Amino acid sequence: MQQANFQVDSRLATLLSQDYSTTEKALKELVDNAWDADAEEVVIELPEPLTDGPIVVRDDGNGMTRQELESHYLKIASDRRMRTDGRTSKKRRPIKGKKGIGKFAGLMSASVMCLTTMARGQKISFTLGIQDLESASDIENLTLPLDVSECGSEDHGTCVTLTHLRQGLRYPSADRLRQELIMEYGRQKDFKIIINGKPLGIDDLEGEFTEVQGTFPDAGDATLRFAISKKKSGLRRPGITLMVEGKAVGKPSYFGLENSDEIPARLLRKLYGEVEADGLMDYVTAGWDSVIENSEAYLQIVTFVQANLVEAFRSTHGMEMRMAHARLLRIPRHPATQPTNIRPPIPRSSGRAVGAQRRRFALLV
Repeated sequence: MQQANFQVDSRLATLLSQDYSTTEKALKELVDNAWDADAEEVVIELPEPLTDGPIVVRDDGNGMTRQELESHYLKIASDRRMRTDGRTSKKRRPIKGKKGIGKFAGLMSASVMCLTTMARGQKISFTLGIQDLESASDIENLTLPLDVSECGSEDHGTCVTLTHLRQGLRYPSADRLRQELIMEYGRQKDFKIIINGKPLGIDDLEGEFTEVQGTFPDAGDATLRFAISKKKSGLRRPGITLMVEGKAVGKPSYFGLENSDEIPARLLRKLYGEVEADGLMDYVTAGWDSVIENSEAYLQIVTFVQANLVEAFRSTHGMEMRMAHARLLRIPRHPATQPTNIRPPIPRSSGRAVGAQRRRFALLV
C-alpha cells in the first residue's frame, strides 16, 4: 500500500494573516495573546501617519522558553485550550485564543515581524518576513534562525515589532484601536492597555462621557464613570459594573433602570461604565457575584447611579425618551404640543376605564 502526506504551503501563513479585516482587528489578536499569557500590562506604540516607524506591542506576560516557543508558538493552529482546562495557568482567565493563528496577525499589516520573548533566564528573538514565506515551498522546511541569549531570572514578557508596513493599507489609528478594545478590556482592572501613552479607559468609548463623585452616610465615597455610545446599535456588553476595592462584583447591570418606563431598553444598551464603591465591601457576597441588595449602603449607591444616569439620558436623548413615553401612553401628539414633563402611565384596569381615562387626559392637556 502506498502512502501520501499532506504538505503545508508556505503561503498558509500569509492567508491566515488575511483573516483580519482591519489592522486594528489584527492588533487586537496580539493583545489577546498577551491576555492569554497572564500579562498585567500591554504597551502599544503606533507610528505617525505617513512615517516609516514600527508598530510595537509589548507585554509583561509569562514569555516563552525555547521549548515552549518550538512546541507551542511555532505549531500552527495549536489550540491552547486543548493543553489546559480553558483557563490561563496563573490568573485563571478564560483563554481568548481559539484557532492558534494569532501569531500571524502582525503580518496582516506589515511585511516583517520580529518577536522577542523572555522567560526563566532565557531570551529568544527571531524575525519572520513575508518574503521568507513566499520563497519557501513548504513551511515545514522554512529555516527560522533563533537568537538565544541569557536574561535576568525575573525578566519575562514578549515584544512584537512590526516593520515595513504594507502599502495600500490605511495607517493604524489609536482611536480606532481603542474602540476595538474598549468593550472587551475597558473594565479589566488587572489588565492595563496603554496606547501611545494613554491608558485604555471608559472615556475612550465614542460618545458622551461623564464622571461624578459622591459621599454617602453608609456607603462612603463613590465614583461613577460612564459613557453613552453614539452608535445606533447597542453595545456588546452594556451596563454599569460595580467595582469594590478594584474587583468587579457580578455582571454589568442597569441598577434598576430596566424597570423604568422613562428610558427605553434600546437606549440602555448604549450605556457603558462602572461605579467604584469600596464602602460596600462588607455587603459583598462570598462569591463576589452580588451584594446584599437591601442594605442601606447599597441602596444609597443605587439612588446615586440612577439619578445621574437619568439626568445624562435626558440631556442626550430627551426628545427620544419623551416620544417613547408618549407611544407607551398611546396618545397621538403633534411634536409642537409634546409635553416637557413626563406624566405617569395610565393604569390598564379595563378597556372602558382606560378609554375614559384617556379621553379625560386628552382634555386636560
